[in-house]
Amino acid sequence: MSVEIEKEPYEIPTVEELRKGGMKAFGDLYEALSPNLTQYGELFVRDEGRDLVNDVFIRLGHKLPTLELKEGADLRSYLFVSVRNAAVSQLRKTRNSEVGLEALEDREDSSDVEKTVGDIIFIGALFEEARNLPPRQREALLLRAGEFTEREIAGKMGISQGAVKSHISRGRERLKAKINYP
Repeated sequence: MSVEIEKEPYEIPTVEELRKGGMKAFGDLYEALSPNLTQYGELFVRDEGRDLVNDVFIRLGHKLPTLELKEGADLRSYLFVSVRNAAVSQLRKTRNSEVGLEALEDREDSSDVEKTVGDIIFIGALFEEARNLPPRQREALLLRAGEFTEREIAGKMGISQGAVKSHISRGRERLKAKINYP
């Protein structure tokens, strides 16, 4: 029988607290957020989520001395947006690289290749359509994808939890209708 040890909830530091806390604070932040950030990254780039997150944290380390977040933004939001942006950049590079579909078709299992290409196309379509959503629906969906709770989203957006549920639901329905998703 295994006993699960309850962890103390991790309080996300401010940029200033992270600067003062040094490597220990940076390591704690990485340890606390990297599993969720990796899962989020893998929605876009599959098995490369960990590498994506590591790259984002390396860039954060370089930017930390001069990093200024927008008012009301926190490091958690910043990191989720950074992972999403890094994933989109990587997908664009993949799509625009000189390696064509012919090279992918040379792999042993073409069904994996078709699935990967299909996933890339689907994610690209999803992002394109998400840009066309009303700003509040888009913001609520992105925060929810970043694993924020409805209560946290409501606080960040300055609206009620019911409004958050409504924005998320309507945004999902619009996306489903636009990209032919069951």
